[in-house]
Amino acid sequence: NRNWVGYTSLSACQGYGRALSSSNCSVYTDANPMYTHKFRPCCTNVTGGCILTSQEHCLFLKGLWQENSETCSQVNCLSQICGMNQLQSKSKNTPYIAEANQGYRLVTALFVHAGVLHLLIMIVAQLILGSQIERTAGWFRIMLIYLTSGIGGNLISSVFVPYEATCGAGGPVYGLLGVVLVEFLQSYQVVIKPGIELLKLLTAIILSLFIGTLPYLDNFANIGGIVFGVLSAYLFLPYITFGKFDYGRKVFQIIVAFLLIVFLFIVGFVAFYIVQGTDWCKNCYYLNCIPYSNNMCHNHFINL
Repeated sequence: NRNWVGYTSLSACQGYGRALSSSNCSVYTDANPMYTHKFRPCCTNVTGGCILTSQEHCLFLKGLWQENSETCSQVNCLSQICGMNQLQSKSKNTPYIAEANQGYRLVTALFVHAGVLHLLIMIVAQLILGSQIERTAGWFRIMLIYLTSGIGGNLISSVFVPYEATCGAGGPVYGLLGVVLVEFLQSYQVVIKPGIELLKLLTAIILSLFIGTLPYLDNFANIGGIVFGVLSAYLFLPYITFGKFDYGRKVFQIIVAFLLIVFLFIVGFVAFYIVQGTDWCKNCYYLNCIPYSNNMCHNHFINL
C-alpha cells in the first residue's frame, strides 16, 4: 500500500514494500515526476497511535493529519485526540511522557452521555430506582453511594477495557440495583413472601447484566457498579435492627464493607497505574461482550 511509509531496514522492507534511497519519509516522489506524495504523521485512534501517511489516507482513517510535523516523534497524539494536555516531560531527550494522569475522568465520565436517548434512559432508570431510596435514606447518603459505585465501576472498566471510550451513569444505575438488593436483605423480616420478592430482584439484576453483554455497552462498569453499590449500601444506608444479635451483625457488616471498599479501590488503582494488563484473565472479556453471532463483538473498540 503506497499510502503507508516508515523507517526500517532494507531486509525487513523486501517482500513487503518498496525501499527508498531518501532518508526523509515525509516526501516521496513517484516514478512519474508529476506525482509527489506528501507524508505526515497521522494520529489514528484513542490509544495514541501514529503512522506516516498521506492526507487522503489519514482522512479515510478518520485521523488527525499533522501537516507541520515530519515524524511521529514530533507529535503528541494523546494530546491531539484525547485532550491530554500538559504531558511535556522535563527531560530534553523525551519531550513527551508516555502516560497521562487524568484521574478526574473517572468522575466526569459519569455526567457525559452518548446522545439524548442515552441520557433519557439513564434519567428514567435513576428515577425508578433512586427516588424511593432517596426518600428513605436522604440525598447525602444516596450521593455517596452514587459516586462510590460510579467511580468504582469506571475504575473496573478502565482496568479490563482500557482502550474503550465509554461514558454515562451505567455504573451508578447498577449500583442502585445493588442498593435495592441490600435493602431487601437487611429488612426481609418485614417483607411479605420474601422468597418470591428475592427471586424477582435477582431476575432483574441477572437480566440487566445479560443485556450488558451486547456490543457497545460497558458491562464491566455495570458489574463494578453493582459490587461497589452493594458494599456502599451496607456502609451508608440506615437500618432497622431486630434485637442485639441483629444490631451486632449489621455493625460488623458496616466494618467489613468499609474495608472491602478501601481494598478494592487500592487494588483497582494499582492494577490501572502499575500492572496495566489483564492477560491473566483473557476470557474475562466475554463478561463485556458475548459474540452471539459471527463478528458481533468485532471492532468493539471505539476508534477516533
